[in-house]
Amino acid sequence: DQFYAIWQQVAEHFANAPSSLAFELLNEPNSRATTALMNPLYAEVIRRIRVTNPSRTIFLGPGEYNSANELSKLVLPNGDDNLIVTLHCYDPYYFTHQGAEWAYPDTKTTGVLFPGPPATPLAPDKTIVHSWVLDWFNDYNRLPTERNPSGTAAFKPLLQKAKNWSEMYGRPVHFGEF
Repeated sequence: DQFYAIWQQVAEHFANAPSSLAFELLNEPNSRATTALMNPLYAEVIRRIRVTNPSRTIFLGPGEYNSANELSKLVLPNGDDNLIVTLHCYDPYYFTHQGAEWAYPDTKTTGVLFPGPPATPLAPDKTIVHSWVLDWFNDYNRLPTERNPSGTAAFKPLLQKAKNWSEMYGRPVHFGEF
């Protein structure tokens, strides 16, 4: 009810704003805000927004932080052609998040290059706690660029998945964070 009320208030306030103003319903839904849970909430809040903003562009995204891997679960209301699906892609994660203190200890290693491999192997920080992170650094240090986890191989499949989904459903997709 709060989600609906907030959006109803925002929609009413900006009803006469220029068409260049767009709404994004929720940035990076995650945890309990799964794609399946958000689908009916999105449908209802869009219905309410359309009362005062019938042609306003609305961005909305799937769960798991707007992950392309969640697209198959996303259901958009029929007949609304001014919805844009927003996705985020942070891969290769240990390149984009290196040194991110809020994600320590697995992101503590710095000096990760794009694309890999580095000319000189990079020793991961000794505080890494997950074995798959050590595996990632092992692959980063030894795999050729075309297969390296710190290269385009890390995100091309996600971009292709988004492209395929967009073409299948005739819906635009926007990578808002990349």
